[in-house]
Amino acid sequence: MKNLIVILLILNVVSCKESNLESNHSVASVGDTALLTTEYSSLSLEQLYDYSEVSQKLSDFKSCIPYLEEIIERDSTQGKAYFKLALCYVEQMDYNKSSYLFSKAIRLNYNPEDCYFNIAFNYFTIGNFDSTIICLEKVLEINPKNNKAQYFLERLKSNSQDKAL
Repeated sequence: MKNLIVILLILNVVSCKESNLESNHSVASVGDTALLTTEYSSLSLEQLYDYSEVSQKLSDFKSCIPYLEEIIERDSTQGKAYFKLALCYVEQMDYNKSSYLFSKAIRLNYNPEDCYFNIAFNYFTIGNFDSTIICLEKVLEINPKNNKAQYFLERLKSNSQDKAL
């Protein structure tokens, strides 16, 4: 069902672009990607999520941001929106904002295992290895069987021990 909605939204984008419809929908171009922009206030939360999904599937993370921000503005308890928005900021290489948004999702108890893992990635990317280790340990507190976290934590600890020698 969700795939059908995404296909319909993409077809709607193409249809609007081809016919230059003048309604509450208009087509804007960001980079090489055609985007459907809509008056956000007329959309339901579900529709905002659908539009953000289309943008993410088209790897147009910059245009996804306003949809997710609108969701959060309407309902600040939407952990999923914070999580998805954080992923968009990872793609924009804004690791500080991304980590902040993952932290908000954690406070709302939305997928804390993945949130901590992604924060660890952000810390690793900016070279803050001590904080990376702390986040990976939190992942393993949540799920001791997380193989990726175990692997990266072992590698980080062995690298830090090698440097200490």
